[in-house]
Amino acid sequence: MLSDFRFAWRTLARRPLFASLVVITVALGIGASTAVFSVVNAVLIRDLPYADADRIYVMRAIGPDGLPGNVSQREFAPIYKREDHPTVEAAAIVWSQETQIVGNDQTPHPTVRYGVTDQFFDVFGTRMALGRGFEPDDRPGRIVISYPVWRDLFGSDPNIIGKPVMAESMGLEVVGVTPAEFEFPQNPGFYYLMRIDTGFDNVRAYRGFMRLRPNRLQEQIQTDVTRLASELGPDPVTGQQPVLVADSFLEYVVGNLKGTVLILFGATGMLLLVACINITHLLLSRAMAVSRAPIAMKGSQRRQCGP
Repeated sequence: MLSDFRFAWRTLARRPLFASLVVITVALGIGASTAVFSVVNAVLIRDLPYADADRIYVMRAIGPDGLPGNVSQREFAPIYKREDHPTVEAAAIVWSQETQIVGNDQTPHPTVRYGVTDQFFDVFGTRMALGRGFEPDDRPGRIVISYPVWRDLFGSDPNIIGKPVMAESMGLEVVGVTPAEFEFPQNPGFYYLMRIDTGFDNVRAYRGFMRLRPNRLQEQIQTDVTRLASELGPDPVTGQQPVLVADSFLEYVVGNLKGTVLILFGATGMLLLVACINITHLLLSRAMAVSRAPIAMKGSQRRQCGP
């Protein structure tokens, strides 16, 4: 094998341009394929970082434009408040707003706060890095901070639970720290307990999440939300009958990217195939050139030795 390696090295050294062309062609094909496959793996193959993620669903309302959007508390409350729901094990709504939080350096840092109902972390099966999630009877002023905020702003203080931190110009008590892998909805700073209030029934600004009971199917939860929409009656703002849908959490995260990613992956595979074909042509052309060279040389020698 060592002799084969030496022979290959000498061959490449004699023709550096040819060797460079082959290496670049292969590198481009493999590099592009690897990059796109990493996207396919992250989006379509690898499991979402939540316990039993296939049981997590999102309730959304179809807007006038025909696209799914946020729901109102009026639409989500019947599922959230029903503890004996036959299909849903836990349910929570989420609302977000930009804010600031003061770290150990006594400097306000911009972040995002998420108002969530008490079962939010139950929906995602989250086990806290420190402390706990929310309880229904938690008093106002208690928060759960994200792992990055705990690490970057509070120096990974192991005694952070029970301590007050300044945010929104008030002292808030930390009751929990999320695990490092939990970064939902997006770049969270901290979570506070939000309660469903009938005074916000007309506000369509909430995202509703549900964890189904074991062995329940998407068809069952879709039947439930369709029936709920019919029971609610016309929307108090638009006067039209609401249309509710239940999408899997994967569909919610991926959205319309699935088809695009698959097309891109197929195109990249074709690129790698073309690269391999081009290399094959190069090798065949070189082999034919080498095989013709001795014949030409023999003919030349015969002419020189002639009368």
